[in-house]
Amino acid sequence: MSEQVDIAIVGGGMVGASLVAALRPLRLRIALIEAVPHDSQAQPSFDERTTALSNGSRRILETIGVWQEVAPAATTIRRIHVSDRGRCGFARVDAAELGLPGLGYVLSNRAFGAALWAGMGRDPTLRVYCPATVLGVVPSAGSVALRIADSGGERRIEAGLVVAADGVHSVVREAVGVAIETRDYGQSAIITTVLPQRFHDQVAFERFAESGPLALLPLADGRCTLVLTVSTAEVESIMAMSDADFLAEVQDRFGYRLGRFLKVGRRFAYPLALTQARGLSGARCAIIGNAAQSLHPVAGMGFNLGLRDVASLAELLAERCAVGDSS
Repeated sequence: MSEQVDIAIVGGGMVGASLVAALRPLRLRIALIEAVPHDSQAQPSFDERTTALSNGSRRILETIGVWQEVAPAATTIRRIHVSDRGRCGFARVDAAELGLPGLGYVLSNRAFGAALWAGMGRDPTLRVYCPATVLGVVPSAGSVALRIADSGGERRIEAGLVVAADGVHSVVREAVGVAIETRDYGQSAIITTVLPQRFHDQVAFERFAESGPLALLPLADGRCTLVLTVSTAEVESIMAMSDADFLAEVQDRFGYRLGRFLKVGRRFAYPLALTQARGLSGARCAIIGNAAQSLHPVAGMGFNLGLRDVASLAELLAERCAVGDSS
């Protein structure tokens, strides 16, 4: 026995869950398949990291009815300061000078995930399978058959469209035969929070150095999210440092614009690579988010690009629904 749905979204992380919110007004029958519960410590999307949202992303989230839920937890970026270690010049961008309320917004991934998943409870046309694993994807002329396993055993879902939002190692993308190109940057990002001596004044800092860029993103309580890019050869030794030695290393790389760094949180290291799908669609399949492209965090565009994918796909589906095309 198969369940019939209009769309099956594989991946309930930041991009997949945002697509659920974007499609809610269309009243389509949607199945969301996610391997890890959103509130689990093992959830790779809604982890300890923060996300820098562009103004364009804020507008998309407003349109799909999510921004009002997450805005209280977001920190506005008022200014951006960019410098190059060992050089005297710098660049500064000020939201007030541009007549903007902010240049961007910093949001906890966990807070974002909680808001997205809370909204799913208000959607009567959504069926969520979580935790669930995709065992097989078989496209045909009129639909895509998904074979999944969850707590109830194996089941089959027939969808008119399957959306691959299941990340860099996408099972769906591979199943529909879309290849990827990958380039290892030879770097890792060490992500944590630090407490500086001086308040950040809602300034985001980006500092370039020989080993890679360092970014500090302001948080509401005076702390900053630190994204420290290091070479693959360095990452093990830096992760093994004591908190005092790590703060001294960061101080040396960043300088004293915020005074001394007083405290550091738990550190996480993520290897960095460029991944790009050779196509954004397959047989009755759309590929979005990190399943389509994964970038270096230097420009903070990863999720912002994924959210553009969500907006573009939702617009196309809305146009089809408006003309009564159910194919």
